[in-house]
Amino acid sequence: MVRSNDSIGWSVPSGGIEIGETPEECCIREVKEETGYEVRIIESLFVKESVIKGINVNTHYFKVEKIGESVGINDPDKTIIEAAWKTLLELVNLIHMYPEDLEIIQRVLKMKFKVYENAHDFEKKIESFLLEKEDVFSLFYGVLQAIKAGNYENPFMATIEEDGNVLAFFQMTPPHPLNIIFVDENRLDEIIDFFIKNIVELKIEFSSIISLKEWAYKVAEKWEDKTGKAHQLLMDQGLYRLNTVNEMLVHSPGSWRYAEESDSALIEKWFNSFENDAGLSTSPIEQVKKRVAMFLNKQEIFIWEDKGKIVSMMKKSRPTKNGVTVSLVFTPKEERKKGYARTLVTAVSKELLKDFNFCVLYTDLMNPTSNKIYREIGYERIADSVHLGFDKGE
Repeated sequence: MVRSNDSIGWSVPSGGIEIGETPEECCIREVKEETGYEVRIIESLFVKESVIKGINVNTHYFKVEKIGESVGINDPDKTIIEAAWKTLLELVNLIHMYPEDLEIIQRVLKMKFKVYENAHDFEKKIESFLLEKEDVFSLFYGVLQAIKAGNYENPFMATIEEDGNVLAFFQMTPPHPLNIIFVDENRLDEIIDFFIKNIVELKIEFSSIISLKEWAYKVAEKWEDKTGKAHQLLMDQGLYRLNTVNEMLVHSPGSWRYAEESDSALIEKWFNSFENDAGLSTSPIEQVKKRVAMFLNKQEIFIWEDKGKIVSMMKKSRPTKNGVTVSLVFTPKEERKKGYARTLVTAVSKELLKDFNFCVLYTDLMNPTSNKIYREIGYERIADSVHLGFDKGE
């Protein structure tokens, strides 16, 4: 901080741009003159617009890093009489030449982007927020349990924190989308800008994001402004929760059972068919075989049989503290419109509710049939989520 001879107030080093200078060059020069420190620009923070003595003024704020030690004040205007380091605690009690800068300085210094290597430490930091909306954030919570179990390689886990308080948190298990949750919605623009800055600095690669609809589109717009990468809607999703099954539904003929190893070939075929129906890229068969084998080993796949013929399947996944997700609901075209999927989901959801307080599932909002079926079972829509993809940019 510096203090001039015509004021008792302190400010960050500053000054007017000279002819031919860029804002960055002016910043480096002024800091050297007023503090004696050589600095390099780390990033441009923002531009403050104000009116000083009737003149419109744009003030460019930069975050810089000092190089070496100070050689002493060498202000050609002879206005700076003191330069000193101030702690955050001292800042609060200083007289500021520009009082509005105090909050800005505090935020820049306090807000941290923290990447976690240990999933258990990450969970300790964010679990209380996940539990507040365990149903809405079930995807994030469930994937985190799988990361803890070692089911994913090279997961990305990070938070934005300020004074130890979590403002936002992020998770990605490549090649799956980056999942984004914001805690402090009152500072959404500021937090997103900070998120993008750090993602760019750390060179974190992602091709798509998933989040609540409002959050996802705001991130996508700012990401496009920063990188030139336009976004596309991959899936418009409805998130549904079930507490109690509708007992009045008429069931289709047949019964459910756990899938067995002898069902592998059919399930593998249906897995790829499900991907095609959902507009997803088709997984290589060897990868599908491994996944299906793991599902069967954990007894996660359920099938519906009618007269000895398998006519529909579904899966349970991502258990959280109180809930579980229903997914991979599929019926081949020749068996559709017979109520098999609805009956299977109804029966197995009822079974799952013996062990969990609720079930959740995602639907494609562009598919009115599936949304109608789940509402009939008793699922209620609790949130709108989107999966957005990005092109390669310029």
